[in-house]
Amino acid sequence: MNITYVHQYFRRPEEGGALRSWRIASALAAAGHQVTMITAHQGPGKVVEEKNLRIYYLSVSYASHFSATRRIISFFRFLQRAKRLIRSLSQPDLVYLTSTPLTVGFLGPWVNKKWNLPYIFEVRDLWPEAPIQMGAIRQPWLIRWLRAQEKKIYQEATHLIALSPGMKEGILQVIPERFVSIIPNMADMELFGTLPFRSDAEQSLGLTPSFRVTYTGAMGPSNGLGKLIALAKACTELPIEFVFAGTGPLQPAIKEAAATLPSIRVMGHLNSDGIRSLMAASDLMVVSFADIHILQTNSPNKFFDALAAGKPVLAATEGWIADLVSSAECGIHLRIDEMSETRVQLTRLLSQPEVLERMGQASKELAKQFDSKSLCEEVVGLVEKAVISDPTRL
Repeated sequence: MNITYVHQYFRRPEEGGALRSWRIASALAAAGHQVTMITAHQGPGKVVEEKNLRIYYLSVSYASHFSATRRIISFFRFLQRAKRLIRSLSQPDLVYLTSTPLTVGFLGPWVNKKWNLPYIFEVRDLWPEAPIQMGAIRQPWLIRWLRAQEKKIYQEATHLIALSPGMKEGILQVIPERFVSIIPNMADMELFGTLPFRSDAEQSLGLTPSFRVTYTGAMGPSNGLGKLIALAKACTELPIEFVFAGTGPLQPAIKEAAATLPSIRVMGHLNSDGIRSLMAASDLMVVSFADIHILQTNSPNKFFDALAAGKPVLAATEGWIADLVSSAECGIHLRIDEMSETRVQLTRLLSQPEVLERMGQASKELAKQFDSKSLCEEVVGLVEKAVISDPTRL
């Protein structure tokens, strides 16, 4: 089967970042399907060939620090260039689209109308509801238009995939009659199941031995990192280092906090090897989102990476991730109004390393529920079934 897979933010392991699409595309290719990935990057356009996988990199600049207007321009530029490329390629049997942004989903109704092609739409974030609740989109006419586009994309899709129970619930509120599969982000045992020795990892990153609480990933308004900075301020007398690794519009503010708080260290973007080393050098991995209801439905890669690595989690969020951490007893919970309680728990972990060890083992056990190999196999099965069962193909 010939599959066109579109993900604007696709990454391979050597590039760092989220690897869900690379895992799924590789699983589809391993199953004998020919996969054409369409993505974007900062440099000139290029094509990379792997076994049964051809990756088209379109030249479309994007960065998390872009203004809202510049990001929207980037989204639509990618959409138009992806359309142009799809027109020039051999017609596939199915199109697999993954958000965000929602504009990637615009390709679905387009290929359906133009070539009667089935498409699967994977919902990684409830867009546009997330930026609406965050106040990034305020114009009533734009909200109405985006919600109409969202409904059209859901309505015409052969199948919908949600990355969390909350996302499925959000989809069904828009279009109740659609069948939606939940396939969350994945615990990548192959990549994170074995980490370097801690001393080697600390040396490679220029770190000294310390109890370390680490956040990796985007540094933007949705990530709620003010809670972690507040925790660092509350723990100034404890021998704890708080590490922020990543990029985003709030990185300068975090660096400013680090200038007055010696316990905060700020690092830049790390590739997969760098993340593995930083995990090995850390005691707690942080999952954090702003206290906005829609963000509690998120399915963050960093959480499942931490599980795969057997690392305890500090959940600075509510929703299903916090519930998983609580029920599995694989970490601790941070609420802004209970900072003193979190400080007490950290003090306990400093003096009782066996508790930390037990939490790590619980993370490893929970990871089995989200093993990337089995979840990728589930996606492959859905893709194969979608083409066979799609009524528009009869």
